[in-house]
Amino acid sequence: MPPRKKEKGSPALGKKRILEVSDNCGEINAAICMDLGFEVIQVRNGDEALRVYRRSGPFALVLTDLIYYDPTERLPWRPPPIPGPPLKMKTGIQLTVAIRKLFAQQKIVIHTSTITQEQVPEAFSDVMILKKPYTRKELESVLENMLGRPNK
Repeated sequence: MPPRKKEKGSPALGKKRILEVSDNCGEINAAICMDLGFEVIQVRNGDEALRVYRRSGPFALVLTDLIYYDPTERLPWRPPPIPGPPLKMKTGIQLTVAIRKLFAQQKIVIHTSTITQEQVPEAFSDVMILKKPYTRKELESVLENMLGRPNK
């Protein structure tokens, strides 16, 4: 019997995939997700995430920072800027809008220390906010509530 193909616009068959978008805590989140049996694709900002999403989406979940560090900007507390074009997408909200144009039902969790669930615009009421700092147990709970148990 030939292998089943992924249908256009439907989540991948088999293991549940998570797109992890973070410039600072992605490795920890990815390790937790993989420990739980999820497949994880990591990227560092919204521009990279949208490129990956267009090529490989939709995902079971997009787990993203609210604000991305732009490596082309000079900031006193960051390393020297990297030559290249500035980020087009600087926030998880911009990424959410772009992804929802491609797949309106995409499940999204934004992790942040700056806003709460109550501050999320009504248009994004189904986007979950995970308040930083959070524990492994809190991340596990969010993943289970949004996705159920992964296929191991």
